[in-house]
Amino acid sequence: MDIHTIPRTYVSAYLSIARLPLDVAARVTNHATDGAWAPALAFDEFAANVRQIVGALTGDQTLEQQGRAGQARVAEYRDALHLRVAAEQTEAEAEDTARARRSASERRRREAAERVEERRANADRLEEQAKIAADAQAATRAEQARQAQADRKKAATAARRSARTREISKERAAVGRAKAAGDAQAAARTTGKKIQATKAQRRSA
Repeated sequence: MDIHTIPRTYVSAYLSIARLPLDVAARVTNHATDGAWAPALAFDEFAANVRQIVGALTGDQTLEQQGRAGQARVAEYRDALHLRVAAEQTEAEAEDTARARRSASERRRREAAERVEERRANADRLEEQAKIAADAQAATRAEQARQAQADRKKAATAARRSARTREISKERAAVGRAKAAGDAQAAARTTGKKIQATKAQRRSA
């Protein structure tokens, strides 16, 4: 039996026993097959250091080689972990950038839609105001036309009344003149009769 076999066996047994709680925790947390799990990496690094130190002290090159191989494996896992973390970080940053761009694009679309809606509302309001103004102008013109027609009717009525008044005045004047003429004729006849009566009295005397 190789004299280095016993220390190597003890080291392997010790490390296996020491790892048992970690293996249980790995199974419970679903990290049993995750070689890059941080606690497992820490223990593997510890185990590699133990093998390398014990191998160097005992002159067991195999154990020492196992320790160096374990350290290399841990370094590879750590590099892979760093790369994965960096990739996840890059992906997260890319997602954040894409999310920010989508948010900005959505905000621009929303603002554009709001501007279009505002312009449409302004156009509708201006159209409504123009309609109200047109209706008011039409109502004003209609009222003016009605008032003008009423004024014309009133003027025509006043003209007819004035003409009728002038006609009545003329008729009254004519009646007056006729009456005056009749009175004058009656007076003349009366005077003539008196003169004749006087003459008759003088002849009979």
